[in-house]
Amino acid sequence: MAYSIRQAASAEALADVQAAREEAVLAAIEQWAKAWRSKDVAGYLAAYGEGFQPANGISRDDWARLRQQRIADKRAIQLELRDIEIQAEVADRVRVNFVQDYRADQFVEMGSAKSLLLALEKDGWRIVAEESTRR
Repeated sequence: MAYSIRQAASAEALADVQAAREEAVLAAIEQWAKAWRSKDVAGYLAAYGEGFQPANGISRDDWARLRQQRIADKRAIQLELRDIEIQAEVADRVRVNFVQDYRADQFVEMGSAKSLLLALEKDGWRIVAEESTRR
């Protein structure tokens, strides 16, 4: 009987850890989205980890300059994330999949499928890879 109580306690502790991880990941994603919406370039770029490599082969510095230009020159940015799913990759990495609706000035992109790989770094969850496809 003690064994099954121990198992139940262990399963409950694991569920608590997973729930806490999901909550922290969701908070990191929301902070990233909020920085983007408010045109807080420093906050937006801070959401990306040290190991982040842009998907299109440009250097991280060039990517950061390009992102700064694209964010700063917008009058207003509207961003909605929906259908968010979190999948554990390994203990310190998770993949977050969602649908993104984006509007900025005259540009509108609705229903883009986005996937972010986040890693747990010393100061929290950071984006280390991202993929986006239009539906």
